[in-house]
Amino acid sequence: MTQTQLHASSSYSQSPNSAQEGGTAGASASSHSSAETRLIELAKRTWKWLVVAAVISAGAGYYWAKEHNSTTYQVESRLVYNKTFFGAPLYQGLDIRTLLKEFNSKEAIAELVEKRELLAPIDFMSRQVEANVDGGEGSVTITMEWADQKDGIEMLDDLVEIGLRRTRNMRDEGLDQHLLGLHNAIEKEAKPEIAALKAQYAAISKKNGVDDITVASEEWKSKLEVMESELRTQQAIFQATQEQSARLESGVALVATSIKESDFVPKQKPVSATALLSRITDLESDIVEQRNQAIVEAKLRSKEAELSRIEPLVQRGLMPQSRYNELSAEVEQLRLEARGDGAVADMEEELDRLNRQMESFGDDPSTAVEAMRESSRIKSVLDMQLATSRVHIEHLESAIGYLEPKINEMNKSMILARTLEKAIAIEESKLEVKETFVEQLETLKHGDAHGFRVIESAAPSMMPEKNDFRKQFATAFMLCLMGLSIPVLGIGLRSVMPTPGTSLAERMNIAEIGTISKSELRAASSTGKKATLIPDSIRIAAVRLQHVSSGLANRLVHVVGLNGRNASIATTKQLAASMAKLGEEVMVVLVGETTLDEGETFREITEDDQSSRLRIVAMGDLPADEILSLLHTDFQTDGLVLLTGLSCKNRADVELVSLKSGAVLLSAPGGAKFTDAANEVVGSLTKFNVPMIGVIS
Repeated sequence: MTQTQLHASSSYSQSPNSAQEGGTAGASASSHSSAETRLIELAKRTWKWLVVAAVISAGAGYYWAKEHNSTTYQVESRLVYNKTFFGAPLYQGLDIRTLLKEFNSKEAIAELVEKRELLAPIDFMSRQVEANVDGGEGSVTITMEWADQKDGIEMLDDLVEIGLRRTRNMRDEGLDQHLLGLHNAIEKEAKPEIAALKAQYAAISKKNGVDDITVASEEWKSKLEVMESELRTQQAIFQATQEQSARLESGVALVATSIKESDFVPKQKPVSATALLSRITDLESDIVEQRNQAIVEAKLRSKEAELSRIEPLVQRGLMPQSRYNELSAEVEQLRLEARGDGAVADMEEELDRLNRQMESFGDDPSTAVEAMRESSRIKSVLDMQLATSRVHIEHLESAIGYLEPKINEMNKSMILARTLEKAIAIEESKLEVKETFVEQLETLKHGDAHGFRVIESAAPSMMPEKNDFRKQFATAFMLCLMGLSIPVLGIGLRSVMPTPGTSLAERMNIAEIGTISKSELRAASSTGKKATLIPDSIRIAAVRLQHVSSGLANRLVHVVGLNGRNASIATTKQLAASMAKLGEEVMVVLVGETTLDEGETFREITEDDQSSRLRIVAMGDLPADEILSLLHTDFQTDGLVLLTGLSCKNRADVELVSLKSGAVLLSAPGGAKFTDAANEVVGSLTKFNVPMIGVIS
């Protein structure tokens, strides 16, 4: 019989686990459906008030806009950005958009306000100015909105002037910083580097005992080449003179023999032998001079080459100008000496012809005697020339022997010297580029490069007049509508949204026994009220509780208060009083509701107009096992027992009483929120499948 009765009440006391097993999918659908239902109910309850709020807001917005709208005039000025790629990539000017920010910066606006003695705040003035980059990234338009068009034009011109000055200052500051870095690099890096290289070069020159090792090396090599060429020429002249002397000597001997062996027969000759010999001697001297001239020309070419080599060194300051001037004068002198009178081949041909003619004079004794005497004289001259040439050749050979080891020794240092020369040339080239770049950057500060130039002064724009009536109306309408709609929607939501107890019943899929408002809860909690004042919601809940508890085998029902002890006790007493009027035998056990005397464990309470079927017992804050023991030993009743008053903070006592009870009734009247302890109790009771007959929300 007991099992049958418990199964009969299962429709009101399903455990959460069985609810999840039987209708998890249905819970989600019902939750979604209930949300839609609440939205529809909210719309039904509030749409009329929202329409009224919209009408009121429209009237208020129109009045506000009409009273506060204003007309402004827009003026604009056009500028162009003079971007240049000069100095790239070593120097890049500021970006156009960065510079453009200066025209409506707070500093520029503040300067304009001070200059024009305006009373408007700086933030307000900043909102009236716009600076935009047009297509092409070079054209700029600056616009201003102001109530007076004439004043707006004057103010915009002043603002453009301020902006131009500020952007130029920014550009010049950037240039100054860049130039300072370049000057530091030149003075602290480039010039010391060049000075150090020149010092190394000078040390090498000093080590070799010369002022400039490169110049000395080239000069000595040139001298050596000239000496070698002169030596070869002198040797050739010496050999030619020897041959001429030998011919003259053999000619004199031949003439002497001819005179002894032949008869002296004077003959008339058209040409004198002495004249021929004199001409032959002159030609031989000219030929020697022409050969000496070849030596001068070779020396001239060497000196010209040396002059062209030292010219760039003089320009870079590596060699004194005096050395260049001295060498240049020597070259000019050699050029004068190198001028000749004729070709050597023609003179040699004429000399050969005269020698043949001279040989034809051998048959004439008088002519032969004259030729012999002249030949002897010329041979003496040639002998003197041979002696002189021999001394000259010995001197040249001695000079060449001295220069060759010196040049070989100097060549050992020339590799490092040439490396240093190249390094000096490279560093001087870099220094020259930097100094040129510095000079060119200095010129930028005096022009419009990397800056703006005005191409059109301030004037009315294409759409000069603007009225903010619509903006004012929309702003006022929206603010007013929001101010009126929020309370309406708040009240509507409050009326349609479920209480925590209702939500708990829906979530756990258990019956909602009754719904008690805050006002009804306050009335039930007040002292001195009579049973006749029990609200209808509590009477309905009592009928439902009587119905669902009639089939319980264990007639003990634990009323668990989820939002406080006082609310739970007041609700339970009202439910019990209402059930007693319905003819139900009811005993209410209130734990911790009354302070008992020492040694007293419980006390029965009798209230005014209390029904004879109602019995109220107050217990102290006893442990759960003692409460259950007292109920078993001291209170024998066949009626319904409603036990309440245990605090959810004592979760162990609540669980023990609930597990020993026939059913649990969750009490959350008045729509108050649950405490954390209450949520933990509900979770625990759900976990242990405690039978729950419903919720009072």
